[in-house]
Amino acid sequence: MDEKIKGGEVMSEDFKIADDKAADWALTQIRDAEDERDRLVALAQEKIQELTTRIKDIEEKCDNDTKYLKSCLASYFETVKPSSDTKTQKTYKLLAGTLVFKKPSVKITHNDEALIKYLKENDGVDYIKVKESVDWAGYKKVLTVNENDEVIDTELGTIIPSEVCGLEEVPASFDIKF
Repeated sequence: MDEKIKGGEVMSEDFKIADDKAADWALTQIRDAEDERDRLVALAQEKIQELTTRIKDIEEKCDNDTKYLKSCLASYFETVKPSSDTKTQKTYKLLAGTLVFKKPSVKITHNDEALIKYLKENDGVDYIKVKESVDWAGYKKVLTVNENDEVIDTELGTIIPSEVCGLEEVPASFDIKF
């Protein structure tokens, strides 16, 4: 006889719940296991929060430790002839790395909703993307499965090819609620 130990109780493989007392015991075991899971998850989340705070502290310390040297390098950059000077940036190469000065620029921002309205009103519909999608919730109401396991569109009276709509077995499930 194969036996399992759950929560300090020994249960055999042929264990069955045959009355309310046993069912109540099983619910208590499940609730206790879920409470323990929740306790450990909460503990792990606290640890994650501590580590997240620690990471932030390390990043801030690094920023503070390097801020002065970065400002010195920026000042030095102003005294040298750049290795490269493009429309958007200047660079100066060194052995350990490259100093980069990005030139100021103007970035165009937008509000999607307002821009779509503007384009519709000003003959700019060529710049509006349209994404098609199926109203699955509505369409599946007109679908049925025949005795040959074929999906039928009841409005059109047609068999839908299996590569378009297929069937998937959904096993029965059992759940409990507290």
